Amino acid sequence: MQYYVKFRYLQLELIVKQCELLSDIAGYINAIEKFSPKQSDDENHKMVMNIYKHLVCSIGTEIHDFYENLDSKDDQFFYKLMGYDLLDSLKPFTDIPANRDALNNSVKIVRLIFNRMSFFYKSFWHVYNAYKHGYRLFINKANWVVGVSY
Repeated sequence: MQYYVKFRYLQLELIVKQCELLSDIAGYINAIEKFSPKQSDDENHKMVMNIYKHLVCSIGTEIHDFYENLDSKDDQFFYKLMGYDLLDSLKPFTDIPANRDALNNSVKIVRLIFNRMSFFYKSFWHVYNAYKHGYRLFINKANWVVGVSY
């Protein structure tokens, strides 16, 4: 029985660490989306500082909303996320149908990966949130979490 309890706590730790990673990824994407690149070094410095400030001050609801709304994002969002929009200036490269197809297939794969990440995060968000805020989680054989104590 003691082995089982340790195993379940290990599962909980793995879930929490994965949710932390997914939370960080969404925080970075949200921060970068809010601040577009500028031309001068001074403006670039301000942009980077704004991104860092946003990352430090990002709210859990923004992270949760990112994953809740991920299904509604169009391919252009993922195209830009991967930096493929910068390739549009390379007309000879993007004019070749095979290259354009490769970029579109890549966007589909990235979307699939993010959808899986979103599913995981949304599935275990309540466990992660309780753990993150120091609430007690009771492990049970039948369910992941039986109760949360404040």
